[in-house]
Amino acid sequence: MDKSYPKYLEARRILGIITSGLVTEIDAITISSKSPMVYASCMEVTKYRLVELTEDALDRWEHGKYLSCCILGRSIFETVLNLEWINYQIQDFLDGKLSPEEIHKKLMLATHASRMEDSPLTSVNIMSIIQMIDKRMSNVAGHGITTNARVYGWFSGFAHPNADGAFLLYAKINKNSLTIDLSGTMHPIPPTVAIDFIRLSLSLFELAYSNYALLFPAFVQKSDELYDHDEG
Repeated sequence: MDKSYPKYLEARRILGIITSGLVTEIDAITISSKSPMVYASCMEVTKYRLVELTEDALDRWEHGKYLSCCILGRSIFETVLNLEWINYQIQDFLDGKLSPEEIHKKLMLATHASRMEDSPLTSVNIMSIIQMIDKRMSNVAGHGITTNARVYGWFSGFAHPNADGAFLLYAKINKNSLTIDLSGTMHPIPPTVAIDFIRLSLSLFELAYSNYALLFPAFVQKSDELYDHDEG
């Protein structure tokens, strides 16, 4: 058995747990502030995206399509980091760094922004999100950690038709015959690289969702308190 196969089974196990926790409806959480419901929607709706992408990535891995797996893995990684970015915004609100209006705008960006030209809200660039998260992580953990930007950069190479995503995978220069030999197995992506990336993203999701569970009650309470204060 390939040493990466148990990692694949572990990823399937985690995905099964996440899938079993999908919700089909979100009730009104508070009659005062809308923000807690939007926050819950961010997390629960995004889980559906995470599940679909991960299912497809693991199917690709199982069939030996490691490039496709890595490209999907990059989208999973982006999805998870976006959730953690939302958590950071909520923490800033709880710390008094954002007003109720500001946090609501941040949440609306997360749920309703688009890159379409006619959209009234423009999506936050993923690299801006990654840089912000890495900066906060470095402030806590110090230097010497493997940053999200570095991991994202590694796997972004597979998503583009350049050296990592095309030529090095399928072509090899034959210096003796001065030809370029083409094949689908010239420099294949190691299966353990692809599955480790998926497992990393799933682990980060579990962390982001745990943080959400910790932040949510305090967010509801403070949102209501500020609403009641404004009404008074």
